[in-house]
Formats: sequence, structure tokens, C-alpha cells
Amino acid sequence: MTVVGTILSLIAIMSSLPVGIVLTEVLCALTVRKKSGLAQLRRPEGLRVAVIVPAHDEEDGIGATVSGIAKQLGASDRLIVVADNCTDGTAEQARAAGAETIARSELQRRGKGYALDFGVKHLESDPPDVVVIVDADCRLGPGAIDALVACVQLDGGAAQAFYAMTLPPDADAKRRVAAFAWIIKNEVRPTGLMALGRPCQLMGTGMAIPWVAIRRINLATGNIVEDVKMGLDLAAAGCAPRYCPEARVESDFPATERGFSVQRQRWEAGSVATMLKIAPAMFLRAVLGMNVPLMIMAMDLMVPPLMMLLVSLLLGVLVSVTFALTGGIAFPAMIFCASLLALIVVLALAWVRFGRNVLRPRDLLELPGVFFRKLGFYLAMWRDRGAGWIRTDRK
Repeated sequence: MTVVGTILSLIAIMSSLPVGIVLTEVLCALTVRKKSGLAQLRRPEGLRVAVIVPAHDEEDGIGATVSGIAKQLGASDRLIVVADNCTDGTAEQARAAGAETIARSELQRRGKGYALDFGVKHLESDPPDVVVIVDADCRLGPGAIDALVACVQLDGGAAQAFYAMTLPPDADAKRRVAAFAWIIKNEVRPTGLMALGRPCQLMGTGMAIPWVAIRRINLATGNIVEDVKMGLDLAAAGCAPRYCPEARVESDFPATERGFSVQRQRWEAGSVATMLKIAPAMFLRAVLGMNVPLMIMAMDLMVPPLMMLLVSLLLGVLVSVTFALTGGIAFPAMIFCASLLALIVVLALAWVRFGRNVLRPRDLLELPGVFFRKLGFYLAMWRDRGAGWIRTDRK
């Protein structure tokens, strides 16, 4: 075997691993037929909850968010809005809506992690039993707080709600493709892990964490994927998050083109940074410590964003088939083609069960255009890597 053939074979095998992970998670998700009924459970008497809402320049929507959360809280619960480096009236609007509001101004330490750390430290003088984190642009489904707390009480671990993103009525094919990818990542794959009895990733909002656990982890970082790191740290501490589909939290895809692009770039840049920098180290740590939940979460993080995975497999097929036809070995082409076919089949199955209301058949005609736009998108993502917490333009 030539050097080129060996390299292509290794790349093909490595590319098949994330496909195998997605395949397993999706097929297991298809076996889940009904919810467990956690939404009907109630928290034990006397258990106190504190909700932390990190907010950066959210004056237009923070009042509605606070009002929605407050409806699900008891008399002994607390609702804390952290107005983080705000330049608008976020703090005033949150306070007027009835939230306990604290302001943080530290321009050299920007990021959601710093805001969460500020909120947790504010609670230290009168700590709750469970801390729930909700983003400032999100809405809670009925009974979400109780369902999350009930989930935490099952085994003392953290809990992650189903995080849904809604599309504008006139959403184009590009947004619908993004919405389907979101469903695969934040609904289908966590459902599969739940079916396997394994933990899921934290998603940044709709997270419930026992006080004894959250006070022990380091939140004060500018990491763009602070939620993922938090989940891994919790798993390392024996408090791995479990998926709680009975609790629902939702937000909206940005309506503007700029807002949509910025949001996608930030999410995918965070996923790639996690895959390359955090997941391998955590996997090694899990193996050395015999921590199976952390190992599962680290493997799950090694899956790149869905469109990136499709793009890389298509390029792999083109290169490996060309290599085989020009006298090289066929093995890499066989692996790449099998991986691409398996991914397409499993995504089709997931679409039938979970995505038909989001991704229409005629939207698939736009996939070639989406493919080429993604190539430019990934170049821009590489150019702008390292950005901090940037508020998404949702108007």
C-alpha cells in the first residue's frame, strides 16, 4: 500500500467513527415511543429552586422571559437575572418584571460563563437545593421547572430540557436545513442516549443542576462552549446530565440574515473547538479514571456538526474514488461510500420520525446550494475563530 493509500485509509476509518456514533444514537431514538411521565411528578416539599438568567443587552424581551419563568416558581424560590456588561435597560426591565436583578460590569472578562459564576456566587449566602439556568431569549413549556427538578431528584444528577428552536413562517430552505440539523443534535441524539441509559450534553439553557454540584465546578471562563464544558465537568464529578424531554424550553431562529449567520458560525465554531480541543482530553481522562458516563459524553462530542460531516464525507468520496480510478486501492473509497450511505439512510429515518414538519421534500433541491455556501461559511468561521459572547441579532 502506498503512503497516499495508507493516509486515505486512516482518514476514511476515522471519518466512519462519528457516523457510527450518530447511527447508534438515531436508531436507539427511534425505539423510544412515549415519555416517562416526569412532567406529572412534583418536587419534594420544601425543596428550593433558584433560576439564573444570564442576560446581555436583552431589554426588549427580558420582561416576557421573567414573567414566564415566575409563573412556575413557588414562594420560596428565587429568580436571578444577571445583567452582564449591558449597555441598555436590561436590568431595569428585569427588575420591573419582578426579578431579583444583579449587574456585572467587567469588560475584560466577557462571556456567559462569567455571568453564571457571578449569579452562583450571589446565591452562596442563601443557597437553593437546585439551580436552573435559562437563557434570556427563551420560553419555558408548561411544567418545565417541576419536570427538571423531578429529573434531578431521580439520581442526584443534572438534567437537560428539550431545547427547541422555532422557525419564522417564511423560513427558506437554508434555515429549514439548519432546523433539521438542530433537531438531530438536540432532540434525536439525546433521545437515543436516554434510551441507552446514558448522559447527554448540556445545551446552554433549560439546565437544572444540584447546588452541591454547581458550587464545585469552575464556571468563570470565557469558553464559547461553556455549557458543554460544564456538562463534562459535572460528569467528571459524578453528576452527569440526563435528558429530560418532558421539560421544554424554546427560542427562535434569528429572522435576519446577519443574525442567522452569526448564530450558526458561533455554534459551529464552538462544536469544532470542542471536538478538537476538549473531547480528546476528556476521553483520555475518562479512560484513565474508568468514568463511563464521561467517556460516552466525550465520544458524543467527537461528532462534528451535521453539515460539516456530510461535506467532509462527500469530499472524501470524491478524492478516494478518484484515487481508486487512477490506480490506487479501493479500500478508502469503500469506507467513505459506506459511511456516506449509512449517514444518508439514518438521517432519512430520523426525518420520517422527527423532521417532516420542519424540512420539506422540496427543500432538498436546495442542498447543492447549501453545500457550496457551507464551504465559504467554514472558511469564514476559521477566519473569525476566538470570538467571545456576542448577542445574536434576533430582530
